[in-house]
Amino acid sequence: MKEIVAKIRLAHQQLRLTNFEFYFDTIYNFTTENVAGYMDKFDLKDKSLLTVGSSSDQVLNAYYCGCKDITLIDINPFIKEYFYLKKAAILTLDYEEFFKFMSIQGDKNFNFKALNKRTYRNVSENIDDRDSKRFWDEILGGHNKQIVKLKLFSFDTMSNDEIKNQNNYLKTEENYKQLKSKIKKLKPKFIVEDIYEYQLDKKYDNIFLSNIADYYEVDSTHKLYKRLQDNNLNKDGKILVSYLYKTNKDTPYEEKYCKIYNLEKTLPLFNDVKIETVKSFDKEDPRDDSILTYKKK
Repeated sequence: MKEIVAKIRLAHQQLRLTNFEFYFDTIYNFTTENVAGYMDKFDLKDKSLLTVGSSSDQVLNAYYCGCKDITLIDINPFIKEYFYLKKAAILTLDYEEFFKFMSIQGDKNFNFKALNKRTYRNVSENIDDRDSKRFWDEILGGHNKQIVKLKLFSFDTMSNDEIKNQNNYLKTEENYKQLKSKIKKLKPKFIVEDIYEYQLDKKYDNIFLSNIADYYEVDSTHKLYKRLQDNNLNKDGKILVSYLYKTNKDTPYEEKYCKIYNLEKTLPLFNDVKIETVKSFDKEDPRDDSILTYKKK
C-alpha cells in the first residue's frame, strides 16, 4: 500500500513539472527498437528472460514467442503499472481500438484520443493488479489526458505503421488475437532498479539490455556485461548487450554518437560479442540497425 501511494505522489509531482527533470521517469509508449527483427535470433520458447524496457513490448513480444518466465527490470518507477494498463487494453479492445487508446503519436503527429477516460473506464475493468488499477484510476481519472501524455510519457514515439512492423504481437490483427487469447496468464516479475547497480540473484536463459548503454560509459557497460555473463546467464544463454540504431560494423563513428557506437573501440573491448543486423523501418533513413550479442558456451 505504501509503495503505490509513493508512486502516485511521484506521478503527481512529475505532472506538475514545467520541464522534464525526471528523464528516467518518463514511460516509453512503445518500443523504438525493431524487437520483431531480433526475437528470432534468440531461443525463447519455454525459456527465461530478463529484460529492460518501460514500454513492456520486450515482455509482450517474448511471451508471444513462447517465453514462460519473464522478469522486467528498469529504473523507471512505473513499469509494473504501465504493463498492467497495456495488458488490460489488449484484453479489452480490438486491434484498431487498441491503437486509438494506446498509441500517443498515432498516424499523425499526436493522437488526442489516446488514454481517454471513456475508453479507460472499460479497460480498467481488466486491470488485474489492484495497485496498478489504483494508480491509473488516480492518474487518468484525475488529470487532463493531454498533460498525462506530455509529462508522463517520452516524446520518442513511433507511428502506428512502425509500431506494427517492430512488434510481433502487433504485426497483424491475427497476431494480436493470438496474444489476447493467452495474455491473461502473463504475470511477469518486476524489479524497479538500475541494472548497472543492482545485484541479481538468479540466472536466465536470455537477457535483453536494449539501448541502455547509450546512457552510460562504455567501461560501465562492459563491467555490467561481464557480471551478467559470469553470474546471471545460463549455459547456452544469450545476452543482447546493446541495440545500435543506424549502425553496422562499417558505419563511420561521429562524435555526436554515444560512445558504445564507436565500434572500432567497442568491439576489441567486447571481444567475444557478435554484431548482428536488424532491419530498420525508418522511411526517411533506411539504414539498418544492429545488435551486439554474446552467447555463453
